[in-house]
Amino acid sequence: MHHHYLVWILIVTGLIFSYSITPARAATLASSNSATEFSVTPILPADNDPHIPYFQFTMHPRQIRTLKLTIHNTGHQTGQYDVAPHIASTNNNGILDYGHDNHDSQLPEQATDLFDPNITQVVQVPAMSSKIVKVRLKAPAQTFKGIMLAGITVGIHHPTTTSKNKPLAGIVAAAEYVTAIEFYNQSPKRHLHPQLRFDRVQYRLAQAQPKLALAINNQSSSITSQGTLTAKLLDKGGHPVSHFQKAQLTFAPQNHFTLNLDLNNQQLRAGHYRLIGNLTTRGGINHHFSLPLTVTPQAMTTVRQHAAHYAPQTHPNWLMYGLVAIIAAILGAASRPIWRRIRRLLGIHRH
Repeated sequence: MHHHYLVWILIVTGLIFSYSITPARAATLASSNSATEFSVTPILPADNDPHIPYFQFTMHPRQIRTLKLTIHNTGHQTGQYDVAPHIASTNNNGILDYGHDNHDSQLPEQATDLFDPNITQVVQVPAMSSKIVKVRLKAPAQTFKGIMLAGITVGIHHPTTTSKNKPLAGIVAAAEYVTAIEFYNQSPKRHLHPQLRFDRVQYRLAQAQPKLALAINNQSSSITSQGTLTAKLLDKGGHPVSHFQKAQLTFAPQNHFTLNLDLNNQQLRAGHYRLIGNLTTRGGINHHFSLPLTVTPQAMTTVRQHAAHYAPQTHPNWLMYGLVAIIAAILGAASRPIWRRIRRLLGIHRH
């Protein structure tokens, strides 16, 4: 009798878990396993620094080089891989990012003129084999100071649409290899002094959380590294509202970007504020900033309505509620004979 109830409990519980894993999510889980079954090895040129595992060399104006990568498919199925060249940028966390192009007008050249092909190419590699992929690199026509920093990413190819041309649902896990490319007209003899400009600060949502977005322009023609930022937000009366600290910051050369500062779920009221702080970079160089911030009623309302913990309640999941109710009913029915047996064993009788 009790075994019968237990079987029903397991069946209904199984339905809940099977309902939670949609086909799109199941495909994601499967792809995340196969995503690790490949590796990438750069074929470095003879004049590359022998102690550096990525591309680093001198280039003269209009010089052309062919960069080669070997994709090793160690899986038991044919693999498709996205190969894409990018000029290095800086992401919202203040870290070098080779997955998105830097289109800054300060650059000596844009990616469209630097690489051939300059778009993502899909490469197919048979199971348990390797394939060499080539990307042509053409140096800028004019000489430039400092370095140009780029990278070639290689990742599992995921179709963006289904056969009915509908976007795929769910989150696709991906493994990605990056091979950096650093080239210059003349080898930098010393670290260049960083040239940073702090343009503005805004109040907005990022990852469904309230943040301050600090716009920074790295005008330097070299990497700005070992950055540590400390700042505080003051209200109109000069009273501290929030404090910020970020470390291990690394900025791509000649790049406008936005650095997110976490408010720790604190939402700001409409009004006038000021963000003051300092960014220390390699060599102990200090970069002070003081920027006004105006939070409009519209910005305050937008953040309040769409922040994760203030988001409007979604439609009730009636199927899930129904399954939970069935489990509760089964457990309630199963507990009666068990309780009667316990009463008999303990000698509990009604008077």
